Amino acid sequence: MTEGYEKVWAEMLQNGADYDPELTIKLMALDRLDRIASALEGIEAGLQDVNATLDNVDQNLDGCISRGTRGDFLCVTGNVTVDN
Repeated sequence: MTEGYEKVWAEMLQNGADYDPELTIKLMALDRLDRIASALEGIEAGLQDVNATLDNVDQNLDGCISRGTRGDFLCVTGNVTVDN
């Protein structure tokens, strides 16, 4: 268990609570849920960063896509050199 839940458990014992295995399991489950929530928040932040980057890429490629009868092609612009 993390420090926060260990403190809660210690306070309960100090206040005269008897040892209860079910309560211990519930506290451990709450601790695990807190860690899962923190991990998901970190993943969400990472996905938001990726989404912002993909939006920028999409905006930059809007004028570079050539649509033809054989499919869509990405146009290459700028200084292009080919070594033979």
